[in-house]
Amino acid sequence: MHKILYFVLPVILVLGIYGSQTSYQISDFFKPYNVKNSNNIMTLSIDNSTYKQGQTIYFAGKVNQYDQGAKVHLQIIDPIKNTVSDFRNLLNRAGVFSGSFPIPETFSDGKYIITAYYEGDPNKKQVSLKVNISSTPKGVVYILIPTGASTEGSKINFNPKYVTVSQGTRIFWVNNDNTIHTVISGKINDNGTYDPDNLFKGGFITPGENLAASPKPGNYQYFCKIHPWLVGSLSVKANPVAAKSSANIEIVKPSSGIVTTKSKDSTETKSKTIINAAKSKAGTQPTKSNPGTDTTKSKPITQPTKSNPGTDTAKSKNSTQTTKSSPGTDTAVPLPPTGLATPFVSSSQISISWHAPLNDGGSPITGYKVESSTDGGTKWDTIAANTASKGTWYSNYHLLASTTYTYRVYSINSIGTSSPSNTVSATTKPATVSDPPTGLATPFIASSQISISWHAPLNDGGSPITGYKIESSTDSGTAWNIVAANTATTGTWYSNYHLLASTTYTYRVYSINSNGTSSPSSTVVGTTSKPFPVSDSILLSIWKNDRDLQKLYPEAADGKTENLKQWAASTGWNQNKSLSALIPSGKFPLYLDQALLSIWVERKDLQKLYPEVEQGNVTNLKKWALIQGWNEDKRLSVLVPQGKVPKY
Repeated sequence: MHKILYFVLPVILVLGIYGSQTSYQISDFFKPYNVKNSNNIMTLSIDNSTYKQGQTIYFAGKVNQYDQGAKVHLQIIDPIKNTVSDFRNLLNRAGVFSGSFPIPETFSDGKYIITAYYEGDPNKKQVSLKVNISSTPKGVVYILIPTGASTEGSKINFNPKYVTVSQGTRIFWVNNDNTIHTVISGKINDNGTYDPDNLFKGGFITPGENLAASPKPGNYQYFCKIHPWLVGSLSVKANPVAAKSSANIEIVKPSSGIVTTKSKDSTETKSKTIINAAKSKAGTQPTKSNPGTDTTKSKPITQPTKSNPGTDTAKSKNSTQTTKSSPGTDTAVPLPPTGLATPFVSSSQISISWHAPLNDGGSPITGYKVESSTDGGTKWDTIAANTASKGTWYSNYHLLASTTYTYRVYSINSIGTSSPSNTVSATTKPATVSDPPTGLATPFIASSQISISWHAPLNDGGSPITGYKIESSTDSGTAWNIVAANTATTGTWYSNYHLLASTTYTYRVYSINSNGTSSPSSTVVGTTSKPFPVSDSILLSIWKNDRDLQKLYPEAADGKTENLKQWAASTGWNQNKSLSALIPSGKFPLYLDQALLSIWVERKDLQKLYPEVEQGNVTNLKKWALIQGWNEDKRLSVLVPQGKVPKY
């Protein structure tokens, strides 16, 4: 009766925590829910694959080979790979487990993963299920610009990057970063540069604001013009019956910035009209050139000029274009770019733009050369020898504050490089504090140490970063403690030592330059592991008496025991009685083999139960030792389960 109570009471507690269960779930009979997955160790099932915040996930499963006392370990992982819930579940006498998880209202929309493994499995083989948690209304899609997206090389992009929606869906680009962004359509080149086609474009999207769009059917590529490594694609599928429209996409004005649209259809129609009119007025076609001449002598025909960026159609009536020369005519270097401008200026960055040359010399433009000067054009420095792209935008970073920079650009084709363009000048804004660091992570965690890393801010405020300030919190950010007031280095890594085991720490980092300290970064969370169950003094004592260990782990002489602990947890428990606290559940250490055989020889009841031992088969005898032998013979005391007291 007492044994039954020991089993039932914990199960009642678990049911109280994780919700009420149906009768089949707590019986020996197991029937999985509709959504399920399994391996050779266990089965995991849930009642649905789609939930909303505030709803409850019900789960049930079964372990195929169950050892008394072991549990199932479950985790819920959010869309950005953070563990948002971690708990264990008891099994009944048939290896069946079940429970429920109420989804907090604070969970963000996205795809989550539920993982589970049986703690009695030495390989911890996982079973996982994917669920979608979303409160987003039907017909609405959110594309996030995450924190840290403005840092080149961070691998952070629009999320999701690829989106397919049906016609009529309203799309919101939400700026969760700490700097401004844009969304502009255009072709993305392999080297990360772009050629904007301006089918749709929005003004600056400031932090916390959004850009709303109601696209027409079509396939679009888009990017951020300020941070052109941010790229995405959008596919809008037409409904079976849809009204025709002259525009491919309709942009709804965001809370910040002006949005313009451009229609392919309307542009094409206007262009054809102008061309037809031109042909009608000209009345003749260009004549073929005479042999040996370099150029033709045809009459000019009116053609639409290339449109300026942002305009819908060409507006020129009188521009002329001669026909191409006859075969054998040489190509030439292109004309220089035109229309240089500086659309974005900060204290440490200037972005310049230009128009492609009107004449490419008969060979396509393959890139641009960009030069800058800080003395008004007396001395020039090459900042991009060849952009290797047709893109007409370049951002110059890490500049000095309150400094005037002059720029000029050259066109490049297969023949060579053009003469320089006209210049454009801009003065960086006065120095300020830098932007905060981005991309915080915890690359190393132990029982008493957490190491954090981050990315340096792209905008240093016009003054070099000289260090970082680091704070930590043990109450999820209510109270903050200064871990390092100033690291006095540009390094982006810090290790926090002498921490409490099994404790969650939250960190944030500030950038420091000569103008002061930035605002805090976003936070990162790390939980220290459980304390190692064997003291360093015991480990070092074993090490000192074992020459093999001394050769393998010489660093232990200096008190560095991390590698020695790994040996103890993976192998040492099987060799040394002093490491009995590390014996995995269901495992029988080698050093007890002789003691176990002695017990069998002394006890006739064991000889009757396990006669196969005489032939050297001790498998069942070891199971007896693990299940009840520890409670009957002191020689098996290292097998006593945690929290149990043997009757001897």
